[in-house]
Amino acid sequence: MKLFFLLLLSTISCLAQQPLVLEIQGTTASKGKVFIRIQDEKEDILKEGAFPSEKGVTPIKWTIPKRSKIAIWAFQDLNQNGELDKNALGIPTEPWGISGGKRPSLRPPLLREMWVDPAQQPIAISIR
Repeated sequence: MKLFFLLLLSTISCLAQQPLVLEIQGTTASKGKVFIRIQDEKEDILKEGAFPSEKGVTPIKWTIPKRSKIAIWAFQDLNQNGELDKNALGIPTEPWGISGGKRPSLRPPLLREMWVDPAQQPIAISIR
């Protein structure tokens, strides 16, 4: 009986997942890793991870919990210290980008500016 319950539970959790294909554009050389964070409408982090960088475009394939809107942050960690480096004014010094289009120039992006439909794939994110 326990085995049946565990199988049923794992099947239900698989049904609540969706594939996600990202194209991180603008990655420089094969240097460092590309860090990704995906958040939902409640600002909960659905998934985070680091991937080897490829020159030009870094493709990423993932499975995430099913949502109608997500926000994606990406940056390339050129010096491999595991964080987005910033200058004295708080401006990022490593390439970064967001889903949903344009990056604001004088402030951090708001989640509502980053929403994308995960069903519209691949999702391209330009970093610079």
